[in-house]
Amino acid sequence: GKIGKQVRGAYQRTHEVLSYDEYLTRVLSDPYRHTRTAYQLLRDAIADLTDALKLVPDARVRRADALATWASHLHEAGKDPAEVFRRALDDYDEWIGAHDDLDVRRRRAAARMKLGLHLQAVREDPTVLYAGAVQDLDAVLAKRPSLVDGWADRGILELNWGLFSKEETHFQEAVRALDRAASLSPEDPTPGVYRGRAREALGDWKEALDDYLKAVKMRPELEPQLAESIARCRKQL
Repeated sequence: GKIGKQVRGAYQRTHEVLSYDEYLTRVLSDPYRHTRTAYQLLRDAIADLTDALKLVPDARVRRADALATWASHLHEAGKDPAEVFRRALDDYDEWIGAHDDLDVRRRRAAARMKLGLHLQAVREDPTVLYAGAVQDLDAVLAKRPSLVDGWADRGILELNWGLFSKEETHFQEAVRALDRAASLSPEDPTPGVYRGRAREALGDWKEALDDYLKAVKMRPELEPQLAESIARCRKQL
């Protein structure tokens, strides 16, 4: 019947390696949870964490993480994530005000960057968010100078900020941070690709071309993605 179709549909949407009989056993043990979508479960988790704020010490930061995840899903679905990102940032701010937690500062930086990118896409000013994300990442990197992802995020942030502001200093900072990421992880082409973007913005065509060609040599499947950039650089030389 209709209920059976709903349960089988929920089973088909799962990524777990279970037989249908095993999945039915789980549904019978907790039908509410195992027939809800991931989106609905996320909403439930946020509500539960809100109720637990006075009882569970880390409920606020866990709610911030859940809100940030929800906002990212809204963005991917083409919906406006700004209000939910701001709710996440309010929770991160309150937690960090009481706890000097570098891991949470990294997550706040990520939320600030994503909200900044959204504002940039809808032609609003992301400057305050980008400046806050820089402060967070600098605090993390001061204590963890070998954190590859931190340097990569710092570079990508400066690149996006430069694309918004058109100020060369941001592209220069992007190159500096991505140099560090590339030196710490020489087998990863990603920092070089973004460094190429920053060098293009600076008019350093030969260096940008070198970055793109090196990335393709390291990971040939990047060639279609970078073909236009490579052709553009070659045209300028």
